[in-house]
Amino acid sequence: MSRRLVALMALVAGVGFATPAPAAADPAGDPGDVQLEQPPRPSQATLDRAFIALVSQIPGMHIINPTITDNGGRMVCAHLDSHDLADTEADLLHDNPTFTPAQADAFASDAVQVYCPAHIRQTIG
Repeated sequence: MSRRLVALMALVAGVGFATPAPAAADPAGDPGDVQLEQPPRPSQATLDRAFIALVSQIPGMHIINPTITDNGGRMVCAHLDSHDLADTEADLLHDNPTFTPAQADAFASDAVQVYCPAHIRQTIG
């Protein structure tokens, strides 16, 4: 066998041994910072179904057009980006004259719960 071939085989063998073995899982070890991991966000259709289910439970609330209802829920969240809950509920009452104050409050709370949970602190009064 030629010296070049022997050297090449030694080089290839050395490279093969130089790669680290995969680390074994340590069941007693720290799993990492799992509390920072976010679950996947549900689909828009799933959120819409959840919102309609909640709004349907508001006494006296009758959903005629689910798409308009869903859009109203998302609008509540957009409004809360720059207004407080009282202003948002006042606008709901103005834009929906058939709502009672209790219905406007429940509608806004349901919207926050489903579409914008980051605003939950605004609904805790």
